[in-house]
Amino acid sequence: MNKTLKISTTLIALLFSLNILAERRMPPSPEEMHEKKWEYISTTAQLTEAEQLAVKPIFLQYEEGMWQLHKKYRPRRPKGETPDYEELNEKYIQREMEQANLLLSYHEALKKVLTPERLYKYYKAERSHKRHLIYEMQQMHQRRAGHDDTPRPPHEDRP
Repeated sequence: MNKTLKISTTLIALLFSLNILAERRMPPSPEEMHEKKWEYISTTAQLTEAEQLAVKPIFLQYEEGMWQLHKKYRPRRPKGETPDYEELNEKYIQREMEQANLLLSYHEALKKVLTPERLYKYYKAERSHKRHLIYEMQQMHQRRAGHDDTPRPPHEDRP
């Protein structure tokens, strides 16, 4: 009887632990995020198969570059330490300049493989994706906070 009780208790604890792990979501990897973004943009911009083959390597190179900038400039300092605001300001401007250069290179590469009209639709799809992510983050935050107010969905028809 005692052994059965131990086994039952262990099984219940195991099921409870699995339930907690199932509820806890692991953040997606950068690769998963890039792939989801690519699917959204290529579908929304209605890229042909040939355009997808030409654009995806450019897209992935840009996304990887942005990810590397994020990692490079992510502020790291021990808690409680007074920040060096001058250094933070300089790093902010450096990051913005590097992002602008990366965006310009991205644009120049995309211009070589997409028509101006298709490129416009591509950029519009990118902006739509960003609005969609912001909306999802707002929803997630409100669910965590228990708010009843739900923000309006992003306007997909805006340029």
